[in-house]
Amino acid sequence: MLHSYQSVSSRFPLAKALGLLGFGAALLAAPAVHAQVIATTPKIEAEAPTNTLTGGAVVKNVNPATAGNDSYSGTGWVDYNAAPSGIDFPYTAGAAGLYEVLVRYASQYEAKPGNIHVNGGPAGKLYYNSTRTGTNFRSTKTVVALTAGANKITLEGGDNYYGIDYIQVAAVAAIPTALTPAATTGRVEAEAGQLYFAQAVIKDGNAATSYSGTGGYVSSFSEDKALVSTITLPVNIVTAGLYQIAVGARGIFDDKSFDLSVARGAAAATGKLTTGLGRLSTTFQSFVSGKYNLVAGVNTIVISSQTSYLDVDYVDITPATGVATAARASAEAQKALSAYPNPTSGQALSVSLELAKAQETTFDLVNSLGQRVSTTTRSLRAGTNQLQVPTAGVAGGIYQLVVRGGDQPALVQRVVIN
Repeated sequence: MLHSYQSVSSRFPLAKALGLLGFGAALLAAPAVHAQVIATTPKIEAEAPTNTLTGGAVVKNVNPATAGNDSYSGTGWVDYNAAPSGIDFPYTAGAAGLYEVLVRYASQYEAKPGNIHVNGGPAGKLYYNSTRTGTNFRSTKTVVALTAGANKITLEGGDNYYGIDYIQVAAVAAIPTALTPAATTGRVEAEAGQLYFAQAVIKDGNAATSYSGTGGYVSSFSEDKALVSTITLPVNIVTAGLYQIAVGARGIFDDKSFDLSVARGAAAATGKLTTGLGRLSTTFQSFVSGKYNLVAGVNTIVISSQTSYLDVDYVDITPATGVATAARASAEAQKALSAYPNPTSGQALSVSLELAKAQETTFDLVNSLGQRVSTTTRSLRAGTNQLQVPTAGVAGGIYQLVVRGGDQPALVQRVVIN
């Protein structure tokens, strides 16, 4: 069941604060591989007497009123039944470095945003998907930087009416290990990659078969245009050649998109390809990004997005025939699109677009939530086209002009409307 989520930025204005405070200084200072938190990793129960509860946080020993049957761990769980609420977890780290924090939680109503602080530093984001259906408790993960010795990990409610069962903390591997695609499907799991910025690994989906593999999926991306979230997947390819890359993804709102680029061996990354998800879906679907020439050895796939409420489950890398499409989104191809004046304060944005063939082309203005605010469709000719995209009535802000047509990958340009 999907819920009508209110924009996190309207209820929980963290994105701007993260940009001002330099989020990477305390949380995810650099892309990092998620540690493998396993069953034997010690749990730190939320109700433990060594923790400090703040605000309206209270200990409960009855299961949340949801449809599932999972019970809490330990002797209870902590409910955030009034804002602000929080828990301070003391944790002793053997060495300074990056650590993964897995949070077991219940969100009895809708999806909730929360904060995570380390030693009183800047706030980072955690997303708690709804547990209204399925299991009572689910898991979400993030990565934090800890100092050697005593630390304080704070889970603070950016909202209320959800609860924390326990956390598990594990050191993060310093050097990523190249991933080997599955022999039969060519699949690598998104959650096995390096995650950067506002993301979490979600385990225990809406149903047991809602995601691929056993490790969960990557949920949520940045709402702030200045802060691009990424998933970096170093993938070992046995035989050089042409491969199709498809991404298993889903979006909560309409018109989500992700960018994908590939670095072959020591070479620089290719120009990114933008792939739209279309209408929202409750299930993960496969979206073909394009065909890429890959080298034998490590090829690094980077998935990025500046939209929120976007889930990525897996990447499929399969042998292909034909011509690589990745080059179409190279820097040279991107020069085919120009929007001006930029910034604009007028009634329309002037657009110049060069096409290899005549086709019907759609021009979407997409806001920071990934929502389409205007659409213009034109039948264009081969060669250079000049046209106007109306901006009257569009609120001031930063947008993406997304241009799609025929079988060509989308072209994207950042525009500012005053």
